[in-house]
Amino acid sequence: MLRVPDLLCARCRRDDAPLPTGARFEAGIHAECSYDGPWRHALHRLKYERSLAWAGPLGERLAQSPVFDQQWDLVVAVPLYWRRRLERGFNQVEAILDAVGRHRPGLPRARCPLRRRRAGQPQQQRSAHQRRSLGPDAFDVPPRRRRLATGRKILVVDDVVTTGSTLRAAMGALQRAGAARVEALALLRTL
Repeated sequence: MLRVPDLLCARCRRDDAPLPTGARFEAGIHAECSYDGPWRHALHRLKYERSLAWAGPLGERLAQSPVFDQQWDLVVAVPLYWRRRLERGFNQVEAILDAVGRHRPGLPRARCPLRRRRAGQPQQQRSAHQRRSLGPDAFDVPPRRRRLATGRKILVVDDVVTTGSTLRAAMGALQRAGAARVEALALLRTL
């Protein structure tokens, strides 16, 4: 398996500085690296070229986040709408989290209680205003999955945070389902 240092040239390793410790996108939403850094290209290869080999290095990089040091009952990927998942063939965030689990033994993964209720165009094709307009009803927790969320401390993970609307909507759905605490972590953050 390729290791993070082996994948990056000297210039990219220099540019791979994590965001400042404790820097948050906003309360409860954390991000590990800048979208302008070298990991953006790796993520695009995974996501759009279906190069699943990049999930390992991306997961290894994300596993370095101190957010994982906190006690979580459940760590879940932001779900894709069923049609998008079918088109892509996989959820890139789940693939990245699988790799995180190899570097963080005991990572509490289970079936995600969240469901994406409606499709939308990819976020990168939307303006910042359109991204912010993602409603709180974009996700829900169906009644038969509420037991997976109730009373639990849940970390929601996504690949990129831009405006935070996707993560806020996912976090809100879990809070409405009775989660005790919900925070979010993204691998990359646009600045």
